[in-house]
Amino acid sequence: MKKSSLPKNKKINLKAPKLTMPLPDAIVGGVVLFFCTFFFCFHRDFYLTLNQSLDFLDSLFSGDVLHYYTYIRDRALANLYPEWGASLLAGANYSIFNYAVLGIWCLPVYLLYRGILNVAVPFAAAQFWAKLGFFLLYLWMGKLLHQILEAADPVESKEDTKTGLKGRLFSRSRVGVYFLLSPILLFSSAMISHLDLFSVVLLLLGIRALFRNKYPMAILFFACACAFKPFVLLSIAPILLLREKRIHILLLSFAGVVAGVLPQTLLYGKDPGYVETKAFMNANYFFIDRFFDAGVPFNRNFLSGTGSYFVILFFVICIAANLDNGKHAARYFAFPCYVWLGFFAFVQWHPNWILHLAPFLVLLLPYVSDLLLWSILQTAFAGIYMLISTVGWAGYYDVTMVNYGLLGGVLPHSIAENSPLLPANMLSRLFPGMPIADILASVGLGIAAVLAIYIWHETKGGPVRRREESGALTAGYAIIFVLPIVAFVGYALACCFVG
Repeated sequence: MKKSSLPKNKKINLKAPKLTMPLPDAIVGGVVLFFCTFFFCFHRDFYLTLNQSLDFLDSLFSGDVLHYYTYIRDRALANLYPEWGASLLAGANYSIFNYAVLGIWCLPVYLLYRGILNVAVPFAAAQFWAKLGFFLLYLWMGKLLHQILEAADPVESKEDTKTGLKGRLFSRSRVGVYFLLSPILLFSSAMISHLDLFSVVLLLLGIRALFRNKYPMAILFFACACAFKPFVLLSIAPILLLREKRIHILLLSFAGVVAGVLPQTLLYGKDPGYVETKAFMNANYFFIDRFFDAGVPFNRNFLSGTGSYFVILFFVICIAANLDNGKHAARYFAFPCYVWLGFFAFVQWHPNWILHLAPFLVLLLPYVSDLLLWSILQTAFAGIYMLISTVGWAGYYDVTMVNYGLLGGVLPHSIAENSPLLPANMLSRLFPGMPIADILASVGLGIAAVLAIYIWHETKGGPVRRREESGALTAGYAIIFVLPIVAFVGYALACCFVG
């Protein structure tokens, strides 16, 4: 029976300075990240989530935290979250751990206003403080990606056995700034301001522990990630199947990871508000149904169903991961990319969910042979993802996100909900009679397929070694990389000045 296959990191006496993010890179990445984090906000969801996180503190200090979901249900039905109406749509729909973490982070603001001043917490103050926490977390994630690569491949400089030339991996010191400039990170999380961030951080901590050969710690982090957002399992499954080949260890590992969802059920399984809200959301927005939106019709007499493209693809990816020897670190980043690119192609997603893809694309940077092509492919994918998001959710991920951020507050105009400047309206005017939705879908799926093929091509062998890129050249690639965000920010500024 095969044993686990993750290569052991041998101790190497290498007298080289420890790489950190260059100061100019850190400044540029930090400024772009700060602007996107604070000047944009998808107010509709963030307003609800942040207020319910402050309500978590109310229920905590009142000693009724175990009936938190009932407390929120009653407030929702009493129309105390007016932007959502008197409906269970405004119920607490996330794991308690999301509300707890965000609420505890906002504790200083809560104590200042409700404890000392004895007034309601102004949303603007809570919003600034929450986004400050997100901003710091993004910066730390950049460092975390550096640590993952450091553990996965301790030596950066090696001689290329084929050419005899001394080559170098893409410097790990620049991975952090590429992450901070990632259009997917900036759009799906920094601008939208959603809580998927917490589960992704825990996932990355688990991957770091895995490469440091701390397997039980990795399973613990993966379980915690599931406690925040269970569908992070889509990333975890192929990683575990790459790492471990022994059936009994695999079964125990998956059981340990899935156990992360148990505390939520144990704590709130009998809370009437939780039961009612969950039943309402399952009846109207059952997540598993999304997997079967696209597939092969399967009709056999009285049996009628759909063979899900994504489910089939996911199982194929998992089997391929288990058959792989797991000796190349790049494949631990490649297989989750395949999953999330398939998710993008075949599942009805929300823009914030695509955040799960962002760190893996960045982690592959040291393993591609052509950084320019890689930057162009990622830019093309990020661009079509953002365009589909703004057109598919017209009025939400354009109007709301611009108007309710700091940008919409300080510039002369806000965007009208029926503005001719909206991407959906502009495309209709520029290309009258054209099947815009079909074209966007085809281009999006095509780019996702090309990106997946390129990842497979670059990671099917061993780690890629190449000559070191100059600082100026990698900075140029980073500019290409961030172009979709530059375009979106330019569009937002134009809208706020033109009106």
